[in-house]
Amino acid sequence: ILNKLSWNGKRITIKEIKTISWVTIPIWPDDIIVVVGPNSVWKSQFIKEIAKFFTDFKKKVIQELKVEYSGDITIFKHRLINNFSFKGVSYSSFNWDIQEAYIDQRWSDNPVFLKAFYSLFQKSLDTESRLWIAKSTDAIWRADASSTHIFHEFYKSSFGDELKKLNEYMYKWFKKYLINDPKWGKKLSFYTHSENYSESLSIDDYYRFIEEVVIKEGTLSDEEGDGLKSFIGVVGSCIVGSHNILCIDEPESFLHPPQAEFLWKIICEISLGKQLFLTTHSADFVRGIVANSSSRVKIVRIMREGNFNTFNVLDNSQVYEFLSDPILKYSNI
Repeated sequence: ILNKLSWNGKRITIKEIKTISWVTIPIWPDDIIVVVGPNSVWKSQFIKEIAKFFTDFKKKVIQELKVEYSGDITIFKHRLINNFSFKGVSYSSFNWDIQEAYIDQRWSDNPVFLKAFYSLFQKSLDTESRLWIAKSTDAIWRADASSTHIFHEFYKSSFGDELKKLNEYMYKWFKKYLINDPKWGKKLSFYTHSENYSESLSIDDYYRFIEEVVIKEGTLSDEEGDGLKSFIGVVGSCIVGSHNILCIDEPESFLHPPQAEFLWKIICEISLGKQLFLTTHSADFVRGIVANSSSRVKIVRIMREGNFNTFNVLDNSQVYEFLSDPILKYSNI
């Protein structure tokens, strides 16, 4: 679910995770949890269970997820009206439909509220989903229509801050901008090009630039390399979605080490006030995130012996101590 959902009406924050081996991991409101370990120890499963804990998804590594929540139902409904289609009695968006009366009934019943609405507060990105995000999607026909894709939000704010921010980051490393094709049609498409349009262009010159430069010389985002598509998926989702819980599986996938390091810096910058749960195989990626946000970082190392998982946690203060010791910082420990 997309758009500017600050959700002042009801905020959910993860407070504590208890693993299947009875290890308790306390979580602060803006923690970055970096999950590491060898292959086949269920790192990806760990963050999937965080994202889907209040559903019927089978749990293998987490037995308990404690959350904090508070808020006002009037503000919550106001946010829904601003960000979803409201059809008299129900709100709908992104294959999601809920009657207003249902919200009234479930608001104070926290377990039921979590089961019904937890997905509104968290965003989960695996490798496949973030590549899919960078592809053309179904067009929307009204400016006030519900957004089901980050391209819908970028289309609505073609001259707005969100697309500008993505393009600022994208151009630094890829020397390309993401530009939408404004023509009406069944599909909403974006192109990449080394030159961006000027906001001072007249409407006729703007359309001419799109037709004669962007579409003829640029590359449809669907046809870009996996590295750039993954970058658009990860960074675009962080910028557009204001979910306060983000779960990203191996965000450095498809990126060269310098680009991966740059991605860490971006993630640290645009995730302030959010909880991040990330998996990685990259030691450089871990060093990058620690160097940029050591006070926010916890490192969880998962190992597996036979049918039993072990969890070792390096908490925020230990990570900071590690970074402060030059011998440890530049070693391979």
